[in-house]
Amino acid sequence: MLKYYSYLWEIRRFLKNSYDTKVLDNLEEFPLNTDKLDEEYYKMVAHSISFIDMTLKNPTVTRYYIQRKTPFFVNGERYFEITLQLAGRYATKFNRITVYTKENISTRYSVQIAYENAEINLWGVKNKVKVVTNWKVSIDPRCLNLLSKIL
Repeated sequence: MLKYYSYLWEIRRFLKNSYDTKVLDNLEEFPLNTDKLDEEYYKMVAHSISFIDMTLKNPTVTRYYIQRKTPFFVNGERYFEITLQLAGRYATKFNRITVYTKENISTRYSVQIAYENAEINLWGVKNKVKVVTNWKVSIDPRCLNLLSKIL
């Protein structure tokens, strides 16, 4: 059931916004069995996302592949923790970054992102998290050239 929780949340949001129909009212009562420390951390991240200036900025020229996209839920809202890998480089743990967003970013293509740093105070230590303010799909020109050769 935990695997489908995000899909159920999306169905509920779609029906509410499109048809003004309330379904799955007790979805938040389902036990997610998350660690209390993770829950506290995600609440701080969600709080910092709500205070970030979300004006659209130009994405960087750096391309990333999405390695992992994990949804988390705070106060009935869905957020995503996304691990990005530099495109065109050998995958190592040293060239990955973790960003947070409220938007459902596509995982099928390489992306370019713009982000803002936000501070959270985790157990008395100030940490910075990256919050996505803008993104776009960015297909590598080398891939397009290879496709044109095939066609």
